[in-house]
Amino acid sequence: MTSAGIQTFDRQAPARRFNPLAVCGVAAVALLSIVLNLRVNLVTDVSWLITVIERMLEGQSLYGEVVETNPPFTIWLYYPAVTFAKAVGIAPETAILVFTYGVGLASLGISHFILQRGGLVDRQTGWWLWPAIAVIFFVLPGYAIAQREHIGLMLFLPLLSLQAWRLVENPQNPVPAAVALIAGLAGSVIVLIKPHWALAVLLPALYVAWKRRSLRQIFRLEYWVIGLMAVGYLASVLVVYPEFLSTTYPMLKLLYLPIRNASGQWPFFLAKCALPVFLWVLLRSRNKVPELADIAAAAGLGFLIAMVYLGKGWIYHLYPAIAAFLIASIVAFEAALRSGAPRGTLYPMASVWAVLVLVLLGNDFHAYRGIDRDLVSAVHDHHPNPRVAGVGGDIALGFPFTRLVNGDWQSVYNCDWIGAHALYRLQTERGRLGDGERQRLEKHLADYVPIKMAELRSGNPDVILELKSSSWNGLMRSNPAFNAFMSRYDLLAESETTLVWKRIE
Repeated sequence: MTSAGIQTFDRQAPARRFNPLAVCGVAAVALLSIVLNLRVNLVTDVSWLITVIERMLEGQSLYGEVVETNPPFTIWLYYPAVTFAKAVGIAPETAILVFTYGVGLASLGISHFILQRGGLVDRQTGWWLWPAIAVIFFVLPGYAIAQREHIGLMLFLPLLSLQAWRLVENPQNPVPAAVALIAGLAGSVIVLIKPHWALAVLLPALYVAWKRRSLRQIFRLEYWVIGLMAVGYLASVLVVYPEFLSTTYPMLKLLYLPIRNASGQWPFFLAKCALPVFLWVLLRSRNKVPELADIAAAAGLGFLIAMVYLGKGWIYHLYPAIAAFLIASIVAFEAALRSGAPRGTLYPMASVWAVLVLVLLGNDFHAYRGIDRDLVSAVHDHHPNPRVAGVGGDIALGFPFTRLVNGDWQSVYNCDWIGAHALYRLQTERGRLGDGERQRLEKHLADYVPIKMAELRSGNPDVILELKSSSWNGLMRSNPAFNAFMSRYDLLAESETTLVWKRIE
């Protein structure tokens, strides 16, 4: 016990710098995940972001000649990897995966160092703890690997480790400024990706302040670093990309942000979050758990509240919450095993954990089937480097498909989200919309249709992807000008969700 009366790992024996079994275990998990991830492509969003960066490298202006709906940091996160790939002649997708694995491995190493310096790991700590966390980093994400949520969560672990150290910090073992600086810089990434995730920083900080009975804890160096990074980022957006705040964000606020439960699966996904929470609560009720377990659980709660507030319901949005709760339960489970808890409690815990792993690893992260390879083959056989256009309000219609067929996307937008979202809100919320909001939506819808037709005519695409059975496509099909344009195309291939049209030569 510490002087503050807080339970820690047994620190009687100094920890080795690296446990060989742990290192080999992490390496094995990373290799296994590479094999598993070979069956999927980079997720839709990342594929589009690569295209955005490539266009920027060609001289096109962000939020002008190419429109991305996310703030600039999302672009900046991947920009070095794509730039490096272009410089050395490798695929950007490969460079981003290397970057992602590098981030994860570095995070594990830095977190181990912080916990070791804080006296929170020792020779008695189970070697399998780090490979288990590596599973959360590299295996759990599935098709969402390299998503900004995934990278941000991995970079968040050093800050969680430092917050755990803050719980037991004493004058004999203070946190070095360099450690606080590094952890703060790494932890700031998650806030720059999605500002409302600052709650995942705040709740653990408040927990530490409460346990230490000192508000000084929320003014530690790492939080000043995060705050300065956020202020600097906002200032850079105002100076470098004022178009995002003046043009793009107002459209998002009207067309996208009000849409709730876009996936239609919120209850199912939230139930999955409850599984690791249950295990953590069960362990905490019967044993004193390590500091990192409580800190990670507090962060998980912050992530979850923020995502419920955002309300989109996409499974990859919930990855940080699920991962944080899993880390909390893994750390607590390792401590319970090591403490010699009665078998009567360990066996039920192990059973819950086994079910938890099976459910989470079989969830939508790995259930995603990816792009229909028959469609890709059909387009490859038709044209080696097609100009590609899409008619549909889903970014997944065009990406990563366009990159898989070595195509050139013929739009400044990633999909018809402006028209499709305006139409969706008008159809589903008409009775709840005020006159002003309804008129703005109607104007966006009316203005976007001719913009779409102009893009199709100027792009003269070799291939057009059309989303089946959507209100937006129904609206376009009722447009005589669109039907006249599509008379130049024959059906090349189709899947359950997509029609692929080829231009008649």
